[in-house]
Amino acid sequence: MKKYLFLSFFLSLAINAVAVETDLDDVVAINFDDLDINITVDDHYSNLGVTFINALTDGRMQDSPGVSPDITLYHTVADYMPQPYNPIIMIFEPPVSFVSLTGIDVGINGFLFTAYDAQIGGNVLGVKEAAGSGGGDGEFFTLAIGKSGIQRVEFSQAKAIRTDGIGFDNLKFIPEPKVESKLSFMPAIYSLLL
Repeated sequence: MKKYLFLSFFLSLAINAVAVETDLDDVVAINFDDLDINITVDDHYSNLGVTFINALTDGRMQDSPGVSPDITLYHTVADYMPQPYNPIIMIFEPPVSFVSLTGIDVGINGFLFTAYDAQIGGNVLGVKEAAGSGGGDGEFFTLAIGKSGIQRVEFSQAKAIRTDGIGFDNLKFIPEPKVESKLSFMPAIYSLLL
């Protein structure tokens, strides 16, 4: 009898210790139109799970295809020509399982979008790249990476072939659900000790 009681205890322990997911799987969409022009974007969206490095708002591309509708991002120093050695960076807390961003006015310099599994350093989880033609007038590309554990995304032009710019808009991401352990087995352990 004790043997079956002991086995049933561990079976209930295994069942009750199953991870429970919270409700965070909604897509977060940011089009930056709630900000004014020429604002350094850093922790403005931290309550939604993302902070930025090297990002500034601008309205010069408001009539370009792919913009929704007014404000785009560009680099705080490199203006519309951020390069891979000095990209715009997004940090996600909690990590995300999907992220997409639209590159506006993408010409032959291209649009590079790289996801990592750490806020600093880490491993590459995915790379997407697109290129338009010439100066990219009217060309836009939405690049997306879907992979568990994305904590940082860096984005820029892919190359510096000619003097031509790029803007960014329409960020979307899905925060990973928080996992918490259900510890309802503690009273069962206590009753066995009595």
